[in-house]
Order: sequence, then C-alpha cells, then structure tokens
Amino acid sequence: MLLEALASVGDIDPSPLYEVIVVDNGSTDDTTDQVKSHFPGVRLIQLGKNVGVAAGRNIGVEHATGEIVIFIDDDAVLESKETLRIVIDRFDQNPDLAVVAFKIINDSANKVLSHEFPMRDYNPENIETEQLASYFIGCGFAARRTLFLEAGGFFPEMFYALEEVDLSYRLLDKGYDILYCPVIVVRHRTSPAVRRKATWYYNLMRSRVMLVLRNLPWWAAGPHLLVWHVGLLVHAARHGHLGGFIQGVIDGWRMAPQALATRRTISWATARQVWKLSGRLFY
Repeated sequence: MLLEALASVGDIDPSPLYEVIVVDNGSTDDTTDQVKSHFPGVRLIQLGKNVGVAAGRNIGVEHATGEIVIFIDDDAVLESKETLRIVIDRFDQNPDLAVVAFKIINDSANKVLSHEFPMRDYNPENIETEQLASYFIGCGFAARRTLFLEAGGFFPEMFYALEEVDLSYRLLDKGYDILYCPVIVVRHRTSPAVRRKATWYYNLMRSRVMLVLRNLPWWAAGPHLLVWHVGLLVHAARHGHLGGFIQGVIDGWRMAPQALATRRTISWATARQVWKLSGRLFY
C-alpha cells in the first residue's frame, strides 16, 4: 500500500519545488528496502521503533524544508492530480489558513464515512461543499508549516487517534482557519471493521481523555467525557472488546498529569466557533 501511496504522490503536478518524505515507524519487513528500490528520490527517515502517528508526523514536519506540508497515510492514495495547485491556491488566498482538509473516501465503502468527515452534520450537501471546519482528518490534509509548529504540532503522547482534533483546537484558539476542500480527494483503503478491534477502542479512549483535559473548559469537558465513556463502553461491549476500552480509560486517566500540565483551555469565542462550524464540543 505504501508503494501505491507514493506512486499517487508522483502523479500530482510535477514540480522541482516539492520533496517527498517517508517516516518509517519501526517497520520489521522489507518496507524500507522497497522504498529505496522503487523511489530512490524519497527522503526516508527510519526511526527504528514505533513512536506513534502523532510523533511520527511531527518528525516528518521537522525534516521538511517547505512552507506547505501535505500529509497522506500509508494506506491512502491521492486521486486529485492537481492537489498541489489547489493547496497552494487556497493558502495564497487566506494568510490565516492553517490547514486544508481533504475529502476522504473510504475504499471499502466507496463513500465518505461519518468518522472520516470533519463535521457533526454528516449530509451529502456538506460533504460536497467547500467551507470552514473546526477540525480535519489526518488521513489526508495540508498544513502551513510555520503555523503547525507555532501551535505545537501534534501532542506526541497521543499515540494514535484524535491528535488532529487536539491540534485543531490549538489552531482555532490562535485565530487560524481550517478549510474543508472536497475537490481534493484521498481514497483511504481501510475497512470499517478495523474500528472494532480492541486496539482501536483502547487508543480512542486513551486519547479522548487527554484531548478533553488539555483543551476543553470544564463546562464542556464533563458532558464530553460522560457521553464518550458511556457510549464507547456500550459499543465496545457489543463488539466484544470491553477489555481494550477499560484499559484505554485507565491509561488515559494515568496520563492526566501530562495532559493537565499542557492544558490550555480554548476561549469562549473559540468554543462558540467550534459549535458554529459543526465541530466537537460536548461530544
């Protein structure tokens, strides 16, 4: 899948002004050899261990030299040949634009799924409308590097899940914009069944606790945590992964000191903006 992802990147507008970086999170197969063989021009960063999605992306940004950084997951492909031109155009139009969120089509379902769409209001009109959003999906997006770094990048303690929402809160609170741009399409080749694995429940709940403790005012934090503790408990029990959920809750609250040490509550104005943009506040 990674080789196909890299091939799709090579199909976008040819330009001497962009570089391609692969961050290898401690793979144990022949991934790195395959990248070196098929894509010798790619900058390959081998970490030697799996530091997680958030920390891995941060390392990629630190090694990048361009002002605009485009991200896609290793199990995704870019369908839009003009991705580069569109991204540059959107950033040029708005100096306060921090992130351009792409439309993510789940390959198994052949459509945009609700959990891969950056709004509460999941409907056909919103899916096809370019508009400001309150968060983005990490599978495919572009960021202005200076603003990404100014906001602190992804919280590295969030090994996987919700690191995008966490960063989005920080960017919005600094007065920057996030734009959902459906003309840029990424096809995500993962099955919805992946969301029913024990590790998914574990990481989602662990990150959820840290997300709330780091960012939300207490009047929103309480309802948010209550909804997710109860809702995901029922969901995990139904699919036979109660153990993963419970361990995620335990480890999430174990991380409370680190989360609270980096707590920066979003302002009332930002909270209103999140809600207005169909974002995640109370749930």
